[in-house]
Amino acid sequence: MSGFWIILGDWGYALAAALFTALAIATSRRSYDSKAKAPLVIALSLTALWALTAVIGTSIGHATAISGGVAETTRNAAWLAVLWVLLREAGTDADPLPRGALPVVFALIFALVSQLLLDLFTVEGAGETQSMLGLLHASWLLRAAFAAGTIVLLHGLFARLAREGAGQIGWLGCALTIMWAFEFNHYVLAWFSDGRVATVGLMRGVVMVLIVPLIILGTISTERRAVALSRRATYHVATVAIGLLYAIALLAMIMLVRTVDDPATRIVQIGAIFALSVVALILLPSAAFRAWLRVTIAKHLFAYRYDYRHEWMRFAEALGMAGDAGEMPLQSAARAVADAVSAPGALLLMRGEDDALVRAADWNWADAAAGAAIHDAQLLSRIERTEWIVDIAREAAAPASGLPEWVVRDPRAWVLLPLVHGGRLTGAVLVARPVGRAGLDWEDLDMLRVVGRQLAVTLSERQHQHALAEAQRFDEFNRRFAFILHDIKNLVSQISLLAANAERHADNPAFRADMVLTLKETATRMNDLISRLARPDQVRTGESAGCDLASVARTVAAKGAARGRVVVTGEDRLVVRGDATGLMQAIGHLVQNAMDATPLNGAPVQMIMSRADGAARLDVVDQGCGMSAEFLASGLFRPFASTKSDGFGLGAHEARALITAMGGRLDVTSQQGQGSRFTISLPLMPETADEGAPAAPELQSDRKTG
Repeated sequence: MSGFWIILGDWGYALAAALFTALAIATSRRSYDSKAKAPLVIALSLTALWALTAVIGTSIGHATAISGGVAETTRNAAWLAVLWVLLREAGTDADPLPRGALPVVFALIFALVSQLLLDLFTVEGAGETQSMLGLLHASWLLRAAFAAGTIVLLHGLFARLAREGAGQIGWLGCALTIMWAFEFNHYVLAWFSDGRVATVGLMRGVVMVLIVPLIILGTISTERRAVALSRRATYHVATVAIGLLYAIALLAMIMLVRTVDDPATRIVQIGAIFALSVVALILLPSAAFRAWLRVTIAKHLFAYRYDYRHEWMRFAEALGMAGDAGEMPLQSAARAVADAVSAPGALLLMRGEDDALVRAADWNWADAAAGAAIHDAQLLSRIERTEWIVDIAREAAAPASGLPEWVVRDPRAWVLLPLVHGGRLTGAVLVARPVGRAGLDWEDLDMLRVVGRQLAVTLSERQHQHALAEAQRFDEFNRRFAFILHDIKNLVSQISLLAANAERHADNPAFRADMVLTLKETATRMNDLISRLARPDQVRTGESAGCDLASVARTVAAKGAARGRVVVTGEDRLVVRGDATGLMQAIGHLVQNAMDATPLNGAPVQMIMSRADGAARLDVVDQGCGMSAEFLASGLFRPFASTKSDGFGLGAHEARALITAMGGRLDVTSQQGQGSRFTISLPLMPETADEGAPAAPELQSDRKTG
């Protein structure tokens, strides 16, 4: 016998003794809510003792009666007690034990008693007499029969676990199955070979070491999360196992070729090697084989075909992908549905303006007709009303199905998945048939229904975002148009006043000159309004070049109807950060409102220029009718709220928006019957805050709004 196997066997027994001792101590201290705790601790301790005596027996050259017999028999008795308790725990009050379990248990107890009597008279290796060999044969056969009986009990245990649900009991059952299956094979080989196959027996310690993790999983607290392989891990493990089996088969063939001299046999073996290679080349790249392997694993190893948690997370991640425009690409939506059911392709149809479903995007379906659409109103109404997932193969066979010809004739078409949200059909996904699949079952329908509803919500939200963006663009246009209409009203009022005065003062040269100037200003402002209507009003803020607030105020006071009715006093020069055209527009609104609130023969409107704390200040003061506190609080700066019967209520709102955009602020105080005061505060240019500041740039009267 090779020294390697002896050393490996010794180390296996030694490690098993240490691990089972530690496991017995840990289990006795751990909270283990099971009646099997006490028998399990005893079984672990006796297994550690058996492994230790096996090390001692192999190290002194022969096995004693204890190491070869009594220790193993008592170990088996302890594990039989554990199995008995596990069977009871897996049962119910009405059905505590599997059918036929009691006779098997009694037979095993009888075998244990008989084995113990044999162990007391049998010493392995004590001689080669015919009588001793007969006792050994009886012992091996009895142990093999005991192992076979325990496997029968384990079969009943797992049948019950499949019905009631596995857990800790399942892990312990797996450990016992491995242990007794190896024991059965070992003793059957020993019986057939008269004990000459000793290498298998040396590996018993190694096998016991390998089942320790299963016993640990079977003894951890039920409050902890159960350890289980996911579908992906199981698929990879199965793939690796198939690869290993293939490698072992190929290696065995190669070794047989090297050891056999018969030419005919060598030809057969070389042909077998060639066949294995061809099979590998065919199966490894095959999508059908991979799909078959996944389906087989899901069908036989898991309660459900789909890993719903994994598929849901993957689907949500796919829908969360953003394209260049910051939104989910429709192709990603089609692929997400296909991946959920392992389909090789998908075609996304969205509802068009004529309520038909038209092609919007595809994944691996690029050769579909460019005009792919579903127009049948009756079919679409039924799908919308019932959220009906259409089985293409079954529906195509029915008369008057309503499915278009291009769907019926496409062999890839498998399912038409409706996308319904809020009782409205927003679209549908035509899913290709997965490899190796035929019809639909309840799991397919559940998975498709879940992903279809989620995708419908996402696509509906996408449509609502588009509609909202379009509404915002219209709102922006309407807002600008409302401001412009407000300015047009003021210009029309100015021209109307000019026309009324022209009838009385047309012969006055001074009036004609003033009329020409007013018309030029009106035309310039009209052109500015047209420009503002064509594009958004871009107000330059504090980074802009400075302008003279006092000069802007004087320009406003000298224009049109304001001439003679507005008086500018205070500082002569206040260079502030801001846009001259925007300031002129804002001040013009405030001045116009002040004049509208003041009678024609009343006190003039005052614009008082001052500076304080590094800021320029402009007060527009009138002695008009004033405003109530309620209107100041809730109506003054609200669009379309006005105290004038023909007013738009936009002047004060736009004035504040313009001034705020320049980094300033607009305050107001007013009392009914006593007039109003609007105060504009704007930051002064840093280099002009002192007295020695450079001159302000000249105001360009023809400057247009940007």
